[in-house]
Amino acid sequence: MAFHDEGRRLRALASDPDVLILIPPEGPRGHARQRMRERRISRTTVERILKAGAVIEVERPLRGEERWKAQGTDADGNIIHVVVIPRETEIEIEVVTVFEP
Repeated sequence: MAFHDEGRRLRALASDPDVLILIPPEGPRGHARQRMRERRISRTTVERILKAGAVIEVERPLRGEERWKAQGTDADGNIIHVVVIPRETEIEIEVVTVFEP
């Protein structure tokens, strides 16, 4: 299944100069930052994937916010997945987790 519309919307949101890309530092919502450190994935890589990558999965839970999985590559060509909660009306993207599949 292709998520072309979600991909276009994520790339537009991530490219907006006013967007806030949240990577919570610690605590229950700090999972992404911890995984980025462990996996040596930089914020620059995450931002590049959000601005140019493809959305490959959309999770629509009965409760809570939608989560979109974006796919792109790091500078070495390794495939990286970034799971985000896009908040278009707030002009922000919360990064939930980051990993190599």
